[in-house]
Amino acid sequence: MSALEDALATVRSFARFIDGKRCPAAVEGVWREDKSLGDGLCALIAPLGVPKVFCPIVDAVRTELTIACDDDGRGVKIVDKTTLSSANETRVRFDGGEVEKTTRGGRKKFMLSADARGEEEFIVTCRLFQRGGGWRTEQIRKVMGDGTLRERNVLVRPNEPDVVVDRFFRRRVDGK
Repeated sequence: MSALEDALATVRSFARFIDGKRCPAAVEGVWREDKSLGDGLCALIAPLGVPKVFCPIVDAVRTELTIACDDDGRGVKIVDKTTLSSANETRVRFDGGEVEKTTRGGRKKFMLSADARGEEEFIVTCRLFQRGGGWRTEQIRKVMGDGTLRERNVLVRPNEPDVVVDRFFRRRVDGK
């Protein structure tokens, strides 16, 4: 990370801490992916090194998200699971700080941070520092006007156009 990127990250962290971002309660709940809407993940995962032969499998599997705000409202827990994988839990705070994490496989490290945006949206940023400066993914989750949850996945790479993939989820009600 360059000195300028370090300075900007510090300023953003302080601003978010002062601002006291709160977890948007509208996103809480259990959400099931609606495959009839949105995009497949291949366009996002292929540039990250996942062989394209796995794309049909990844795109066929339905994801379920469980989103819960922390008790103090300044963080969120996201549990995603599929029929092919065990539950994956992500915890992140809205204080502007970055936390170093390791992938489930343990081979790569990344920096995780989050920002709440109003009452129906938040963003989780994963800075992929081991790939070099400028690499990051963003997951922007927002409750839309029709009640669906849009998960916008953005891959940002230096000197390349951003890759944007939208998935949509419907709230599970009474276990359905």
